[in-house]
Amino acid sequence: MRSVIIRMAADNARAREFIRA
Repeated sequence: MRSVIIRMAADNARAREFIRA
């Protein structure tokens, strides 16, 4: 379950960076 949360956090950060650009 922790790996899923970490993956979600990483994906969320990447999506935020993509939206910012």
